[in-house]
Amino acid sequence: VRQPATRRRRCKPPFVDEEADAQGPASRYSPAQRLWLESPSQGSGAAAAAQTRVVPGLAEPSRMRSSYRCGHFQGVFGGLVWILVASSLVPIPLIQGWVMFVSVFCFLATTTLLVLYIIGAHGGETSWVTLDAAYHCVAALFYLSASVLEALATIGMQEGYTYKQYHENISAVVFSYVATLLYVVHAVFSLIRWKSS
Repeated sequence: VRQPATRRRRCKPPFVDEEADAQGPASRYSPAQRLWLESPSQGSGAAAAAQTRVVPGLAEPSRMRSSYRCGHFQGVFGGLVWILVASSLVPIPLIQGWVMFVSVFCFLATTTLLVLYIIGAHGGETSWVTLDAAYHCVAALFYLSASVLEALATIGMQEGYTYKQYHENISAVVFSYVATLLYVVHAVFSLIRWKSS
């Protein structure tokens, strides 16, 4: 009688203790977990896992990179709002002054944060995730208010203004709402990452 072949069950990866992780890689695992990592059946992948350090909040760099791809588009559309409103010579300064402030401020702040991220200035700190989430929530609210005010100003420009000014402001409204959507999407992903940190 032939015995059925038994399948070898793979073990679950060890639990990473974040408090012990701060003391160094040797104290990160219990003796049973170190034995699991050193067993030859687990292969070199387990040894590589033992050497990697999990940083809370920055544990998923691919998600962070994908959310910062959004930053390129935020800068492009925010810059277009700023350029279009400025090229129309800001015909309604009381309302469009706020639109100009928001678009210039968010353009500069987003570009600064993007450059700091690219050069690695965050250094794996979890405070970077908090800063990112807070900034993008504020920027989303600013851009939403600026988009509504720019739309209101453009509706009021139907008479008494040039054709060119009217159409530049229509384009500014469209790009402003696109920038608002991008900031909202980035804020949502930043809040998810912040909550998991």
